[in-house]
Formats: sequence, C-alpha cells, structure tokens
Amino acid sequence: MQVQRMTVKFIVYSFFVLCIYSPASASEDLVIGDWLTTVDDDTCWMAAHPFSQPSSEVGRKYHQDIYFNVAFQNGSPQPEFSIFTDEIDKHNEEVLVSLGSETYEFPVKLGTAFSKSKNDRDILFQILKGDTSTFVLKFGETESSPLLSVPLDGFGYAYNYISKKCNFRNSPSFFRKLSSIDSWSYFSFFS
Repeated sequence: MQVQRMTVKFIVYSFFVLCIYSPASASEDLVIGDWLTTVDDDTCWMAAHPFSQPSSEVGRKYHQDIYFNVAFQNGSPQPEFSIFTDEIDKHNEEVLVSLGSETYEFPVKLGTAFSKSKNDRDILFQILKGDTSTFVLKFGETESSPLLSVPLDGFGYAYNYISKKCNFRNSPSFFRKLSSIDSWSYFSFFS
C-alpha cells in the first residue's frame, strides 16, 4: 500500500513538473523577406509592418507599431486578414484597404480591423499576383497616418512556406475552394 502511494505521488509530481517546465505552446518562427511566419499548434500566421510610401526603398519608414496579419486557423487554407495597432478602435470604425482597382472594408472589432471573409480569397490572390495593398489609419479627429503600404518582398515565398508547413494541400476543403485554373497557377508558381 505504501509503495502504491509513493508511485502515485511520483507520477503526479512528475506530471506537475512536466507541465510547469514544458512550453504551453511551441511555435516555429521564420523571417522571409519582410514577413514573419509563425506556425503553432492551431494557427499559422504571416505578419509584416506596413511602410510609408517614399519614392525609393532606402527611405521607407516601417511602422513597427502597426501589423498587417494573415492567419490560417486550424490548418485551413482560408486566409483571415487583419490590421492591428494600439487603440485602432478609438478613431477607426473601419479601415479601407485598396488593392489594385478594388477597395475592401476591414471593420474594426475588438481593437483589430478584420477583412470580411467573403473577400479573403480575392485579397490573397491579388497580393500573390503582386498588387500592393494600401490603407490609411486615423490617429485623432483630424490626424491620419500617411498612405501605408503592405510590403510584398517575400510574401509569395512566405505563403508557400506556410502552406507546406500547415499542410494546406492535404486539407479536403482546399480543392473545393479553388474555383478557377488561374488561381491554381499561383500555387504551382510558388511550389
């Protein structure tokens, strides 16, 4: 009986020590061009800091407090775009993001501007095609940011890395969501 109690105590103690000293959620981070890719237990992320649009790359001012994010939840190939900065919800009800000739509304909820899911696939393919996305944020009643651009350097390679690490091609819904041959050509280009 005493041996059983000691064994149970040892097992409980070992489990407790293992839980305390092991990381709660391990993640892999890799920088590709201007994009940070992160793969954790349930989400794959890509994030970049937008920059003010000068005439040359040398003079670009990256805004370290603003994040343009692309998330793929639970291994889904469906992207979710967002823009985050402190107090975005204080002066912005929505952020208008321009891509080529299209403008997309990103409503602000819970301190973050989120794309509408019906537009996510189109936004992804436009960025993969090389269309630069731009937006402006309000910082006060009359104060706004300059035109901010989302960097394209490394986006295609970062997306390719994330799609392989998150195993998009083995997702059953992946092929159903792609409705055109042109869309598939973007994926095969980066493979």
